[in-house]
Amino acid sequence: DKRFDGWRHIWVIDDTAKIPENLRGDPDVFFVTKNSERYQWFLCCAAYLINNATFPFYFVRKNGQEYLNTWHGTPLKTLGYDITTTPLQRANTARNLIQSSLFIAPNQHTENVMLDRYGVRQLFNGRNLLTGYPRIDATLNATDDDRQVLYRDLGLDPAKPVVLFAPTYRGHWATPELEAEEMASALQRMKSDDYNLVFRGHYFAEKTILDMDLPVTVAPHAIDTCQLLAIVDVLVTDYSSIFYDFLVTGRPVIHYIYDWDRYVETRGVYFGKNDLPGIVCEDETSLIEAVHAAIDRPGDQISATYK
Repeated sequence: DKRFDGWRHIWVIDDTAKIPENLRGDPDVFFVTKNSERYQWFLCCAAYLINNATFPFYFVRKNGQEYLNTWHGTPLKTLGYDITTTPLQRANTARNLIQSSLFIAPNQHTENVMLDRYGVRQLFNGRNLLTGYPRIDATLNATDDDRQVLYRDLGLDPAKPVVLFAPTYRGHWATPELEAEEMASALQRMKSDDYNLVFRGHYFAEKTILDMDLPVTVAPHAIDTCQLLAIVDVLVTDYSSIFYDFLVTGRPVIHYIYDWDRYVETRGVYFGKNDLPGIVCEDETSLIEAVHAAIDRPGDQISATYK
């Protein structure tokens, strides 16, 4: 953005391989590793701070600093006081909301959850704005050239529809392979010559899927998710907030929720199964049927439940 030429931009990363090629060597862009000494220095001295999650527990906004918190999605999964298993994580999120000078939300539900369920409504001294998510512009405003670059970088056939499988990470930190087995089974069944099949998931799941050498294109995280959504014709997900961002396209959304009852009991959700916009599937057979129906007749599959 030409308005910010000459500004010094500090990006926090965990892997230099994720740096976009067009920014390598840019004299106005610097990359630092989280919690490094240089990261802490910039955290203290930067004039503007932007985060879609939380800064570390030791962060305190200094006088004169502006801190924009955008959070990272409309919550379907419960957060804050509605989760009983992560009090320390809840505390740091509350601290960050209190420290922020500006908080943006894409809808009233997100604002209510973040400010009320973290108990900071009366403590928050900044501004909260219902603005939508700027990142969705990357999906809606993508040009034909942008899409062609994505097809080329991912090695996809532009003549075929794109089906994106983007499940949430359920949190089995010690044994991510258990989740990957279920994902791998679904991917094996979903593979078809009729469309390009792309996978985007948590980096734990991504690594396991890559190691399995499955017949699927794994979208590298150097490609922003909302840029990726610009070429997606059908989204298959579960409880991930990615579907909220994709709804603006008007294209089919399929929720593959084979573990609904267990997930609701252990994690919790704000909306019921019948409130999910799109197609709801609870087993692999119905999932495959729904994907092909969405490809063949996208306008006819606005809302349905397959059991």
